[in-house]
Amino acid sequence: MNFIKLQNYLKQNNIPDFRLKQIKYAHYQEALPGWDQVTTLSLPLREDLKLKFPWLSVEEEKLLIGKDVSKALLKLSDGLKTETVLMRYKSWITACISVMVGCPVGC
Repeated sequence: MNFIKLQNYLKQNNIPDFRLKQIKYAHYQEALPGWDQVTTLSLPLREDLKLKFPWLSVEEEKLLIGKDVSKALLKLSDGLKTETVLMRYKSWITACISVMVGCPVGC
């Protein structure tokens, strides 16, 4: 979520500063899955913010789930895509979370 844009929006609409703190707390501390669960905000405010500010900065574009390997193609807010892979072994699990678009490894 772009908290700078959110902060500017809240100020422009005369929404008190403590609302941003509540949103950050819900997002980072409580790890809520979306706007609908932020019940410290009024329903009309949640509905408004849901339309203007995506809760997550990535969207799931494609998900492939296999027995030993699962892949997720994620679309970033700028439209570029990255991939993450979960590999299951007998006694451990490995996650590859790409931090760059166009990772050359090709797993």
